[in-house]
Amino acid sequence: MKSKRNKRIVIAVDLAHTDGQRKLTGILHYLKSHRIRWDIRLKRRMSHCRPSDVDNFTEQGIDGVIFSLPSPSVNPESAETLKRIAHLPIPLVVIEQDGVLGEKDRGENIAFISRDVSYLGKTAAEYFLEQGIYKSYGFFGRQPCVRWNMQRAVDFRNALRARGADADIFRASSQNGNYYGELCSW
Repeated sequence: MKSKRNKRIVIAVDLAHTDGQRKLTGILHYLKSHRIRWDIRLKRRMSHCRPSDVDNFTEQGIDGVIFSLPSPSVNPESAETLKRIAHLPIPLVVIEQDGVLGEKDRGENIAFISRDVSYLGKTAAEYFLEQGIYKSYGFFGRQPCVRWNMQRAVDFRNALRARGADADIFRASSQNGNYYGELCSW
């Protein structure tokens, strides 16, 4: 009787940041609580999962990929890697990579997971308003030029306006992360 091998799954998640560490912890918790056994191939950063690496997934017998590496606005190579994975005949779970894959790249083998950025912006505004101690509000996102971050800022402001308050939103003129001087004068 031939034994069934564990699924070989690539988990590409940036473990240099707590966000990536939490995603991996959640995946591992799910596997443990559901008694699922995978042969995990962990890609800890973008340098471990380049477009050329994807070409070897078929030979390695990879059965699926969970992808949550830095967005193309942070690392353009991430988009090319994701597009190559999307064209493989294996399941792909994409976490928080809005707008990377066009319609021609989206197959039935792909599932997308993302945060509800509108909810986060509204919830943050409600939290500060409920404190009842603040006279002014401002929004600064860690990645000020990223689309989801700006959506969160707009929803933060709109929630405040709905209750008679307002917020200043920091908008960096630079997209390369050198906005600290601007932030200090804001």
